[in-house]
Amino acid sequence: MHRPSVPMSLLLALAFAGPAAAQNTPASGTVTEGGRPIAGATVTVDGANMLTTDQDGKFGDSYAAGDHKFKIALHGYQPVEKTVTIVKDQAAVVDFALDPVLQLTLTAPASLKQGEAGKAQLAVKNTASSDYTIDTASLSFIGADGKSRSADIKVEADAANPASIKAGQTATLAFNITPADTATASKVTVRASVFAFDSALGSNLVANGSFETGMTPAQIPGGSGVTIQTSSPDLRAPSPRTRQ
Repeated sequence: MHRPSVPMSLLLALAFAGPAAAQNTPASGTVTEGGRPIAGATVTVDGANMLTTDQDGKFGDSYAAGDHKFKIALHGYQPVEKTVTIVKDQAAVVDFALDPVLQLTLTAPASLKQGEAGKAQLAVKNTASSDYTIDTASLSFIGADGKSRSADIKVEADAANPASIKAGQTATLAFNITPADTATASKVTVRASVFAFDSALGSNLVANGSFETGMTPAQIPGGSGVTIQTSSPDLRAPSPRTRQ
């Protein structure tokens, strides 16, 4: 029975493919934003090899010794690029901390009396090259024990809040926050969340449109703290804090 011949070049390629791959060195990393892992992000290596982060924001593969270019261009975040020198038999770590294109700065009163309203402001800076439309913006409250206190504090967004932010500009959103008469006196942490999308693309095409500032206890630095008091005569001066 006649069998087709195999070119010698192909035989040599197959013979050396295994040993060459075995000589590669592992490189891995984690993609985060504000300390939180980003799942589903695409990492491009040397302009061709594409890796996707898992649910913990991790990715990894093996590469030949030498310089390799790792890049992330994820919608909603500033692109990041790193050149990493892979050294044979020395595992490399390539971590990425992404910055969202919408930068949030939250200002809230340092203290509020039960039943009395105070003002909170959220400055949203658009660092992207395109306009963004604000779909929703909200505030939530967390106690020192890590549990939600949002039911104790009424939030009303100002009706005049802007619905969009032009490229390179900053929009300010205002909120009235009022602790309930029965709210327990204690310190709470305020978290601001914004869902926005690139106006040129439309909301249906946005994979990452959620932006946050604030913190949960012992997790993410930044945010604004509010102390609910029973007998505070006045609101103290607002104390702005920005995402670190």
